[in-house]
Amino acid sequence: MFVFQALLIVLLPALALWLDKRVKIVRWLGPVVLCYVFGIALSNTGWTAHKATVDLIQTATVILAIPLLLFSSDFIAWLKLAPKTILSFLLMIFSAVTSAMLTFYVLGHKLEKYSSEVAGMLVGMYTGGTVNTIAIGTALGVPKAFYIQVTIADIMCGGLWLLVLLSVAQRFCLLFLPAFQQNNPSLSTQEVASTEDSITVIPTSQKLQELGLAALLSTLIVGVSAGGSMLIFGKVLDLPVILTLTTLGLAASFLPRIRNLAWSFEAGDYLMLVFCVAIGFEVNFVRMLKNYQTLQLLMLFTACLMFGALLIHFTLAAIFRIDADTTLITSAAGIFGPPFIGPIARALNNRQLVVSGLTMGIAGLAMGTYLGVFLAKFLHP
Repeated sequence: MFVFQALLIVLLPALALWLDKRVKIVRWLGPVVLCYVFGIALSNTGWTAHKATVDLIQTATVILAIPLLLFSSDFIAWLKLAPKTILSFLLMIFSAVTSAMLTFYVLGHKLEKYSSEVAGMLVGMYTGGTVNTIAIGTALGVPKAFYIQVTIADIMCGGLWLLVLLSVAQRFCLLFLPAFQQNNPSLSTQEVASTEDSITVIPTSQKLQELGLAALLSTLIVGVSAGGSMLIFGKVLDLPVILTLTTLGLAASFLPRIRNLAWSFEAGDYLMLVFCVAIGFEVNFVRMLKNYQTLQLLMLFTACLMFGALLIHFTLAAIFRIDADTTLITSAAGIFGPPFIGPIARALNNRQLVVSGLTMGIAGLAMGTYLGVFLAKFLHP
C-alpha cells in the first residue's frame, strides 16, 4: 500500500501540470495550489498516510529541489536589466522585510509561538516563493503542521491579490505611477523568442542526459552539505544544511555549463510540486478546526505583512518614478515567483517584461532563504 501511495504522490503533480495547460481555473490557481488540494483531499477522505513514506518524500524533495532550482540563476543577466527594474526589485525586497518587522512588532505577541519564524518564512515567500518558505521553516525547526497553516493563510491572501493583479491593478497603479516606456532596455520580446528557439533545438536525448547530470550534481551537493554538518557539529542539523545547499547551488550557477543544463529548473519545480502533495497529507480539517484561532491570527499576520509590503513598495515606486508595469511585475516576481510571470505579463499586455520578471523571480529564490532565516534570527526574542 505504501508503494502505491508513494507513486500517487509522485505522479499527481504531472496531472496538475496537464490540467494547468487545459483548464482555465487551474491556470488561475496554479499547479502549486492544485497539488496542495490533491494532498488535502486524500488526507480528508479517510486515507491514512504512511507517515514514514510521506516524511521521506517531503525531506528528499526539498533538499534535492533547492540546488536544482538555483542552477539556472543568472546574476550577470540580472545586472544587465534596466536600472529601474533592478531598483524596483530591491525596493520590493526592502518593503517585504520592513513590513515583516512592523507586523512582527505589532502582532507577533498575539501568536503563542513561532512569530519570528513566521515573519521570516513570509519574507522568503514574498521574495522568491514557496520553496523559500519551506526551506526556512525546515531550517528553523517549525513543525510541518504549523507551516501548512502559514501556507493556507498565504493562499487566501495571495489569491485575493492575484485576482486584483489580473484585473484592475494596472489601471489603479497608473493613477500615481508613470506608464511603461516601450523602449525600456530590459531584455526584449525578440530575445525571449531567440532564447526559446535555442532551447527547443536541443535533442530530447541530450536534455535527458543534462537532467541526469543536474540530478547527480544536486545529490552530490546534498551529500556535501550533510557531510559538512556531521563533520562540524557531529550531527545533521537543518539550518546549516539548508544554508549550505543554497550557497553551493547558487555558486554552481556561475558556471555556464551548469547554468545552462536543460530541465534543471523544471525538475526542481516538479519536486516542489511533489512536496506540496505530500505536505497536503499533513492537513486534517478536524485537527485544524481545533486550532482555528491560530489560523485566524496567521491570516491576519499574513494579510498585514503582504499588503503592508505592497503599500510600501508602491509608495517607494512613486517616489522613484518607477513605471506601473515594472512595479507590478517585480511585485509578482517576489510574491508569486516565476510560474506566474507569464500570465501576469499577459494581463499587463506587456510581453517585454517576461524575461526580466523570470530573472527577478529566480534571483528572489536565491536570496529569499538567506533573508528569511537571518530576519527570523534577528527578531527572535
